[in-house]
Amino acid sequence: MTNKKNEIQESLSSLKKKIASLQSTISKLSKQNKELIEQNNDNGLTINRLINEKREKEYTNGFKIELLLKEQKENVRKEYVQSISEFEQRNAERMLIQNTLEIETKTTKGNIYKLAHSINNDLHNAAQILKSKDSDDELTNAFYHIKRIDDLVKLNLWLLKKNELLEEWKTLDLSKEIEELITSTKRGLSTLRVSAEFQIKLAQLNVTTNYTGNSIITSMREKLDTVISIILQDLIRNAFKYSDNNDPEVAVSIDGSSEDEVKIVFMNNKIMDDLFVRYINFRDTEPDISDSSKVGLRSILDWVKIISGMQITCSNNLSQNKCEIELIIPRNVDYENN
Repeated sequence: MTNKKNEIQESLSSLKKKIASLQSTISKLSKQNKELIEQNNDNGLTINRLINEKREKEYTNGFKIELLLKEQKENVRKEYVQSISEFEQRNAERMLIQNTLEIETKTTKGNIYKLAHSINNDLHNAAQILKSKDSDDELTNAFYHIKRIDDLVKLNLWLLKKNELLEEWKTLDLSKEIEELITSTKRGLSTLRVSAEFQIKLAQLNVTTNYTGNSIITSMREKLDTVISIILQDLIRNAFKYSDNNDPEVAVSIDGSSEDEVKIVFMNNKIMDDLFVRYINFRDTEPDISDSSKVGLRSILDWVKIISGMQITCSNNLSQNKCEIELIIPRNVDYENN
């Protein structure tokens, strides 16, 4: 009986050990299961993170590609616009050069023709007068024709060489210059190409002069004083030639009251054609007149526009049958360099 009881106790003890062992195993399995669950959760988070990172990377790469394409398109557009702009600029520069050359060629041809016409006219008159040699007056007239040629040649040579002329300051008293030019114009009336009867009347003409203020200016360039003198001479010649044929009247006034400029007004008692008045004032379209008409005055307009600050205007006084040409000369005279 006792042995059987001992066997039962040993069985129970063995069973308890098995149960304890099973519990330990269950506890380990439970712990492992928990660790597996946590690991699975971590793996799930890692997978999600990797997926998100992949998506983000794909989005970033796609965005960068889009930006790169956009930047490349913009660069292509800028290069195209720049190439078009450069082409247009080069084309504009080419057109400007072409237009400038055309204008310069036209101006040069016009000046050469005017010069040739004036030289031809004066040479013809000088030759005719020198043939007779009847009096000192005729020799004087012939000399004046030749001097006129010399002046015109100087004026055109100055135009061609003006950019090479050196700085040279000279003072010029305009009132004194005007008096001398009036006298010399009377000595060379035959160069005006007017009738002998009109020349007699012009020789007897007393030119009215009125000088106020300071009439001294400064020429700042070599030979520029000669150019100014020739301009004044041609304006006086113009006043003589286009005054009234029956009762000529010429007046010259100088206003030197300004510190910056001197105004000279040349008046004659004959109305100038409105078309030519407009041409002098606006320089838009030259009147349709013969090449030999008003050669001196047309040449003056070419020279005046070159000298810095020099201005010329014309006006008619219909009630008094008078025409006035006003010339404004700066105190310090220089020219536009080009």
